[in-house]
This record gives sequence, C-alpha cells and structure tokens, in this order.
Amino acid sequence: KLNSLKKIAEEMGDDGGFGELTATSSDEDVLKVSSNGLASEGNFDIEVQKTAKASKVMSNAFADSTTAGLAGTGTLDITVDGTTTSINVDGTMALGDIRAVINASDAEVNASIINENGNARLLITGKKTGLANAVTFAESGTLALNLSDPANELGAADDARIVLDGVLTIDSEDNSLGGVIEGVTLDLRKADPGTQINVNLTRDNDGQAERFQDFIGAYNDVLSFIDVKTRARSSNSEENSADRRLLVNDSTMRSVESTLRNILQNTIPGSSNFPTASTIGIMTDSANGLLTLHRTVFDDALERDFSGVL
Repeated sequence: KLNSLKKIAEEMGDDGGFGELTATSSDEDVLKVSSNGLASEGNFDIEVQKTAKASKVMSNAFADSTTAGLAGTGTLDITVDGTTTSINVDGTMALGDIRAVINASDAEVNASIINENGNARLLITGKKTGLANAVTFAESGTLALNLSDPANELGAADDARIVLDGVLTIDSEDNSLGGVIEGVTLDLRKADPGTQINVNLTRDNDGQAERFQDFIGAYNDVLSFIDVKTRARSSNSEENSADRRLLVNDSTMRSVESTLRNILQNTIPGSSNFPTASTIGIMTDSANGLLTLHRTVFDDALERDFSGVL
C-alpha cells in the first residue's frame, strides 16, 4: 500500500505528465493535437495547406523480378540530403536482388517490387518526408531502371505548410510539428486548404481532480491498514489474529502514520497562495484522519492559480 501511494505521489510530481492541459482539435481527421506541461491556455485557428511527403519513384517495367540481368549492369547512385549511396549491379542480379541490396544498404530509402499487368517494377520510397530529403538517382553502365525519368515519378518530396491564425505561414519537413505552439505537438493528418481548424487548450479540472482522488484513496488505504493492524481490539475475529496483535505497539507503523499525517497538516514550503493542503480542498476528517477532496474549494483554487495547485 505504501508503494502504491509512493508511485502516485511520484507521478503527481512529474511535471511532464501531471497538470497537462486538455488540447482539442475541431477536426482530428485533418489535425490532431497533444500538450505537455509547458503549454498555456489558448485558442488558435490553423489551416493545413499541405502535408509533408516523401519521394516515391518507380523503375521501367520488366518481364519479371526473378530473371537475372534484365535491368542491365552498372552502378546506381542514390542521394538523400547530400549523402550518396552506391549500389553495384552485376549481370547475376534480378530486379528482386537489386531491391534486397538497396534495403540492406545505408540509403535512406525503402525498395519494393510492384507487379503491373504481368510486368514488374522496382518501387523506391524515401524514408523521410520533406524537400531536404528528396531522393535523386544516377545510373551508369547499361542500367535501364530509368529512376530519374520524370514519367516514373509517382510522388515528389514536399514540406508541410500550415497557416496560424491567418497570419503566420510555417513550413516543416515533417508532419509532426512540436515547436510552433510551446508545449503543443501538431500532427498533420491531411491537407484541407481554406479550412480553419480550431485548436483549444484548456485546463482539465476533472482530470486533475481524478489524480488527486487517486492520491487520497491511496493515502486513506495506508492509514486504514495501519489503524486495523495496530488497534488494540477489534470486533472482527480475523482482525484479532496473532499477526495483527504483533503490530499493536509497533513503532515503525506508528512512525509511518505520524509522518503521513504531518505531511498533510504542515505548511507547504514556498507556496504563498496555498500554504496548507486544506486551502486546495484536501480536507482531513477529525474523527479518523482520513482525507476527502472538497471539489468546490479545489476548483476555486485551480481558477486562482492552476500551476500553483499542481
């Protein structure tokens, strides 16, 4: 029970996961949003003009992917973001073998075979999106893949572009934008030019109350356990076992109980707005020492100083 209480308390003390705002998007098919502890309340309109894309290119068509030498011989140079990887193709290699060598190389691409009306083509797709990661090709010898032929380009690399509040135009090589709004990640799902997607960042009072309730429940479990195990006499025969009686005068149990009670009763250091737990709605029952959350006081405290409560 102490371990459960300790775990919950540690999670509450983790600024990265506790006290987050609720981030919502008016159309998650276009734009999904999430926030962390650095986000502030706010409301934004975002237009997703285009999403980031990776290069996608196919080769000329060949009779199949298993016959050696159909694509010719020579060197295939694949360049991504200034880095060139050279693939040596000899007469023993079929289209499927070329695919395997490309995938085993350090080139920032994925290669696959597509079959079309009885013919086979090599399909190469960039691993990363964005203009800076556009893939280019150079072929030497008798290689006849023709990956540089514009007619074989299925999709060009491109950056994402959003417009924030109708004023700020922001480009990104990735569809996950983590620095446009501090503490918020924007995940672009698809382009919808001309449409304003509303992003709203609000305090999650219910979520914070639920976390405090979890802490209070774990705290009360510990105190109830100590009370049962150290009580001089109980009406419950199971509680009057020899194991229970051994703990009646146990100093460690009493010390734990005293420490926990003092933590909640003492003044909170460095907190001027909320000097005690009761000022944020954590109330102690004078009869049994158990805690309850006074939701009205808690919500009022969040309204006054959201980060101060957390």
